Amino acid sequence: MKNKLTVIVPLKDRPEYTPLWIENNYNEDYEYIIADGSHSDKNEKIFQNLKKKNIQYLRFKPDYSYKDYYNKMYECSLLIKTKYVMQSDNDDFLNFQGINKIIYMLNKNNNNIGVGHTSHILKKKGLFRHINFEKKIDYCLNYPKLEIYENFFDNYVPLFYSIYSTKIFIKIYYNIVKSDIYFLSNFEYLFTLLAIKFGRIMKVNTNHYIRLINMSDSSNLKYKKIKIIEKDYKTDFYKMKNILFDGNIDMPKNFINQISINIFNRDKRIKKKSFFFTFILLCLKKIFHPYLNLKIMRYYLYFYSKLF
Repeated sequence: MKNKLTVIVPLKDRPEYTPLWIENNYNEDYEYIIADGSHSDKNEKIFQNLKKKNIQYLRFKPDYSYKDYYNKMYECSLLIKTKYVMQSDNDDFLNFQGINKIIYMLNKNNNNIGVGHTSHILKKKGLFRHINFEKKIDYCLNYPKLEIYENFFDNYVPLFYSIYSTKIFIKIYYNIVKSDIYFLSNFEYLFTLLAIKFGRIMKVNTNHYIRLINMSDSSNLKYKKIKIIEKDYKTDFYKMKNILFDGNIDMPKNFINQISINIFNRDKRIKKKSFFFTFILLCLKKIFHPYLNLKIMRYYLYFYSKLF
């Protein structure tokens, strides 16, 4: 298993998370590429004092736009020397057991994208509580690509934190750089759509990635509610269409309209759960998902994810 995986960590400031990330996510059996596009030098100073042969720190110009971010990640993808690669934010956690299981299954079945269950957790006084797993990938595995594209936002499952063969990962970022799309959310959509287009996706019942819910994350701003930029979103969709449907795959008849409608009306379509149902669900989660330290949480999620 040694040196089969590279973890790319894109940084844009938030240096307060970086030491904890290193402490909890360093593994001698993995390679690491730190892609620092920060405006300050605080993250750089952390890595100047860190002497690890399997950590490659790279300082890029500050990420003033998402185009800078795309180029940074593509440049890093060309430096990967391992068979597999995954991405990680510096406020999240890797679950090593799950990662190793996915790599084993990819090798065994000759697939090139491995998808486990990504967990969302809350932090309180140094302890963590599991909230949920992201939506299941089953729809993207069981339906023809054309139908997946036509109903993408009704069944959207992000593949951003999955494990990729290096060749597919490079191909995805090459196309993203060409696309020059404007909004971060659209980049994530395009990344997933390109993974579906190019990849042989395999679902593995394991937890490999743990996302810390960060309420102050600036990327969570609800841009879509600002109607003045709806035109820019549609421009992004046309760019996505040109990248996705190049003759190898037929284009759904209403791809642009379908995506636009789903993006700007998603909040209206979400059914509100009753207060009683929400209260009962919250109580059950508190009983069955207690606050745990990170080491126990990793084992807990690894075995709990096997139930799904």
